[in-house]
Amino acid sequence: YCRILFIDDDRDFKTIKIIEEDGWTHTSHIFDVKKLDDNDIRLAHIICLDIQGVGKELDFHKEGLGLLRALKEKYPYTAIIAYSAQSKGNINFFDEDLDKADRKLSKTTDPYQFILTLKDLAKDVLSYENCSLKIKYILEKEHDIQKSEYEIKMIIKRLINGENYSNVIEEFHIPNNPFILQIIESYTNIVK
Repeated sequence: YCRILFIDDDRDFKTIKIIEEDGWTHTSHIFDVKKLDDNDIRLAHIICLDIQGVGKELDFHKEGLGLLRALKEKYPYTAIIAYSAQSKGNINFFDEDLDKADRKLSKTTDPYQFILTLKDLAKDVLSYENCSLKIKYILEKEHDIQKSEYEIKMIIKRLINGENYSNVIEEFHIPNNPFILQIIESYTNIVK
């Protein structure tokens, strides 16, 4: 499964409901971000970010664009779709923070196009390579543990082959981090 998070101050953005009805059952919606370490953000594989009207809670000068930059710096292996209803405000399309988004869409894009974009990004974010890189990043940033990509891929492979999670992480001296477990579960659910 792929966890999708919409960050949008629009309480009635119909596309979210259409995406859920299309089978993206792990979709959530928050109206703004109060802290960058929010569990919804940490668990998301793909963040859909309206770059207008959000980022105010954290007082970003450029609102959603500032939030986009902060999210991409903190969670480099999380895909971000930036979108906007351009007619509602002034967006500088030459702003370098907008380039940090993995994809850009108009808020008025057909829901079908959102779904195609999600499918395309899900292939990347749930790949074996991305899974191992995300775990490596969490180990380094949150636990100051250095593991090679090879070691991490061996851990994932053993778990896919049915070995007990607790035994494997203990053998490799990895802390029992719920976010690492969630990444592995997401990947192994796709492989099975």
